[in-house]
Parts: sequence; C-alpha cells; structure tokens
Amino acid sequence: MAADGIKIVKEALEKGFASKRAKMFSFAEKSGYKNFIRLFVISDFFRGKNEKERLGEVLSMLEENGARGMVTKLSLCVVMTAREYEREFGRGVFLGVDLHKTARARKSRPKVHRLTQVRAAK
Repeated sequence: MAADGIKIVKEALEKGFASKRAKMFSFAEKSGYKNFIRLFVISDFFRGKNEKERLGEVLSMLEENGARGMVTKLSLCVVMTAREYEREFGRGVFLGVDLHKTARARKSRPKVHRLTQVRAAK
C-alpha cells in the first residue's frame, strides 16, 4: 500500500510542478509507522515563501493532481530550496534509500554513572 502511495504522490507532484514550469526533486519513503509516508520536496520554486506557504503549495498540488487521499498518509513533509538543502545535508549528498542512515553520526559520550561507580570502588 505504501509503495503505491509513494508512486501516486510522486506523480502528482511531477504534474503540479510541470504545470507551474518549475524544476523539482522529491524523495519519498515509507515511514516506520503503519503505512505513512515521509516526503522531501526540493525546488527553487519555494524561494521567498515561508514554510506555511510552501507546505500549502505542496498539499494543493497533491489535491489537484489526484493524490487527495494520500495527504492524510503523510507523516513528514519537508519542503526546501536547493540552497537550504545543500546547507542542511551538504553538497553532493543525495537523499536516497533509508533516510535514517543519511543523518550525521553522533559521538557517543561515556556513561558518567558507570565511571563514578568504578572510581568509587578503587
């Protein structure tokens, strides 16, 4: 079900951006929760618009192009310009399969409680 939903969402966005003669890159994947979809849309069409206007544009494109039922299946919708994308993820980073693997790695901190116990025992 989620794979069909992703396909429907991507086709609706392609039609919507084509009608506005704007270039767009989108990435969608199945969420870990039920059949929800995570959606990223990158386009310079959003330049000069605030987040509410950007999201409104995407949702209206989905509704106008046959993906009205999929709007309720979006668990995450991130809309940004190409410049914002490069600033957030870095130049040359491609959001592909498994978004959770794209996130920056965090350095692990030593467990302070365990260190305190070891020092107290000595």
